[in-house]
Amino acid sequence: WRLLVIISSWPATLLIAVLFSLLLYRAHSRLTSRTRNTRSLLVIFSTLLYTCILITLLLIMSSISIGTYSLLYYSLLTPLLVVIPYTAILKEITRRDYYEARFLLYKHLLLVTSSLAAFSHGAHDVGGSAGLLQLLVDQVTSTENQLEAGVSRIVLLASGFIIALGMLSWGYRVLGTLGEKITPLTLESGFTAQLSSALTILLVTRLGLPSSTTLAITGGIVGVGLARGRGYVNYKTMVKILAT
Repeated sequence: WRLLVIISSWPATLLIAVLFSLLLYRAHSRLTSRTRNTRSLLVIFSTLLYTCILITLLLIMSSISIGTYSLLYYSLLTPLLVVIPYTAILKEITRRDYYEARFLLYKHLLLVTSSLAAFSHGAHDVGGSAGLLQLLVDQVTSTENQLEAGVSRIVLLASGFIIALGMLSWGYRVLGTLGEKITPLTLESGFTAQLSSALTILLVTRLGLPSSTTLAITGGIVGVGLARGRGYVNYKTMVKILAT
């Protein structure tokens, strides 16, 4: 039964990411189509920035043994320490043409959502490699716990470092396919795809399901393409990704 749940989580990850992306892109497009001043853009930016930080903090602090009141207190207030000064700085910078301000703000939003996506990838992918590495360490050191005592921090750091090294050395090949061959991406569609994939990965990670982060970002990108029209999606590339 557990194996069936894990296998079914892969197509479910793709579908959830597509749905998140489709809904977010359409809602975002309707919202931004009604804004014609930088003040409204700053409100959208600060809201999205606050939400991304809030989600990250809730996930991090939920793994720490603290009370529910303290969890909500710190998670709700801490993002303001970043959002308020960040938005104030951008407010001074964006006192210019509306479209130039919009371009700058979405560059920063893409950076924020990419950071959230990187966090979600780490939270999901490190678990698989760290667990196997910890088993190997236990066997070599003749330890009997077999992960019952948990994965050591050294193993987690080593796994995270190796994943980052692989991303830096070979990741560009996958990034080229995802970023260029599924659907044309802009700053706005890129941030929507990243946010959708990050939320999807965090969801399956929270459920403890070892799914595919590649399928999550693929679903996020496909959802953006479908939101603009079915003709915007390169289905041949998508089939190749699913086949692998």
